[in-house]
Amino acid sequence: GKVNKNTAYSGKWVVTDVEDMFIAQLFASNGELLLSSEAYTTVSSAKASIEIIVSNGLAGNFIIDVDKKGRFFFKLRNAQKSTLCVGETYSQLAKCQSAIDSVRRFLKTAKLED
Repeated sequence: GKVNKNTAYSGKWVVTDVEDMFIAQLFASNGELLLSSEAYTTVSSAKASIEIIVSNGLAGNFIIDVDKKGRFFFKLRNAQKSTLCVGETYSQLAKCQSAIDSVRRFLKTAKLED
């Protein structure tokens, strides 16, 4: 069938409760988790972090790092170089770079679920 371009690239933000802390998570349209924010003590702080993540993500403030097992992951930082969030881990650099591209695409359209 035809794919609706508007929904094809509409990711979503979900604020999740993790052990009395709240994190904002960005999901791709296929349900893949793309990134998680730092943990916050309130829902409103987690929601507020989304705007900061979006503006820095669209500005391209990503760095790629390698974990102890040699897997690649990205960090999104703010202008002061503080880490705002960390992506998932990938076995290949190209996959990590492609994940950053996806994140930037979904940051433009993702809406926060109520």
